[in-house]
Amino acid sequence: NDLIQQATTALRPKGETLLFYDMFSLAQRPFRTGQRARTSDEERNFGAALAAMPFFYLFSDAVLHISHPGPLTIPGDGVISRVGLAELDGAVLAQVGSEVRVI
Repeated sequence: NDLIQQATTALRPKGETLLFYDMFSLAQRPFRTGQRARTSDEERNFGAALAAMPFFYLFSDAVLHISHPGPLTIPGDGVISRVGLAELDGAVLAQVGSEVRVI
């Protein structure tokens, strides 16, 4: 809360100061063993939020990115795997930047 107040005082926005916690505000894909998958409602809401993201960033007076203070490791994050095409039967793919990922 102090950081928000400091930013509001320093930047003197004309409108409201709003806070959006990306990781906590949107249901994330499971990234730990045993986590449940998103429900269909959560998937729909996540898609709508992704579509709105450019507006959050493009029409904001300021965007603060605050790093997580402790270690945040996600098993398998950044690992590139190579599999045969047959192993991808039924997989859901998405383009993320210049990469295609299994989601």
